[in-house]
Amino acid sequence: MHRASGPGHQSGHYTDGDPVAGVPPTTVIADDMDSIQEEICAVIEGAGITLDPGNDAQLRSAILQMVGANIQQALKNAVTNADFEVWQRGSSFPVNTTPQYTADRWKYVAAGGWTGSATVSRQGFSPGQTDVPGNPHYYYRINNSGGMTGGTNPYWGVLQKCECVCLFAGQQVVYSFWAKANKNAIAKVSYEQNFGTGGSSSVVQTPVNINLTTAWQRFFVTAMLPSISGKTISGGDDWVGFTLACFDTTGVILDVANVQFELGAAPTGFELVPLPVTLGRCYRFYEKSYAMATAPGTVTTVGCLSGTDSNGAALNTVHQRFRAEKRATPTILWWSPDSGASGQIYYNGADRAITGTNYTSSSATGVPVTAHNPGAPQGALVHWTADAEL
Repeated sequence: MHRASGPGHQSGHYTDGDPVAGVPPTTVIADDMDSIQEEICAVIEGAGITLDPGNDAQLRSAILQMVGANIQQALKNAVTNADFEVWQRGSSFPVNTTPQYTADRWKYVAAGGWTGSATVSRQGFSPGQTDVPGNPHYYYRINNSGGMTGGTNPYWGVLQKCECVCLFAGQQVVYSFWAKANKNAIAKVSYEQNFGTGGSSSVVQTPVNINLTTAWQRFFVTAMLPSISGKTISGGDDWVGFTLACFDTTGVILDVANVQFELGAAPTGFELVPLPVTLGRCYRFYEKSYAMATAPGTVTTVGCLSGTDSNGAALNTVHQRFRAEKRATPTILWWSPDSGASGQIYYNGADRAITGTNYTSSSATGVPVTAHNPGAPQGALVHWTADAEL
């Protein structure tokens, strides 16, 4: 695009001229008008809109559409820790038929009354691999190679509960992920809308089958999430999410990477989220005093809460403020930095049990700890975890 260039322009601007002084107005030339036309048409057509001579609002529509698309593109994935980068609880977990959280925001699930055992673990990609695009560092593995015995419709799998059942309600969504197995196997994907404790009954989709092979593949499942009109939401623990489950009883190792839950009829490219952003989102649900790579129960003083009773007479209370306000008042667990024992505070040179007199309550923003004075100045050390998962 360029400024006015026809005869009579003044520094690139159009003028009306001055008939009295004999100054002509700026002459409008085709090159100037073509420049304006092509600039405007490029924006409209770039937004995928067909030019319509009868519509004078197409430029506005194109701008709004492209701005909205960019915002959605930047925030499109409802899954937290979608690339399995954050594992605050540890990197390997023995599991069975009891559901439990493993990687941050990811819950191992199982049902059907089967017997057996499995392991959930963090696995690393080789640098420069091309099987899964985007250069992810880690993937999620469930190793149930020993199989399942007994039970009724037994299964195991992995679920993420996205906070708020209102999310994407009444809209078309697509759930995509990369996956493989140690052999050809069938897995099932289904969504659930959960209306919280005391709320309406959950809405669960009929599972969709996917065929796993030994090679990484990107799978996707589309669904029209039902409207929540007329439903009762209660308890502050409502959610929507997808479960990837395996029903093969003979033993399967399942690997999953780069999961995405977004609006639309087809998956878009995987959204890369900076680690600090992912970690901040995880803190809403789970946080610890330990360094990110250190599992709770590890013997270390790095990051622990500490306090010193200086006068030998008063009780010493230290308040730990959380990095992020929790979804709800969290469950607090305590760990001795000296021994790694749970439920212990290291005080006056020894582990001592955390009791109601040490710790009475917590909130969504923090927790106080009181060390009881034995009659002389002493120091206290303790690690903690705060769990507010759905």
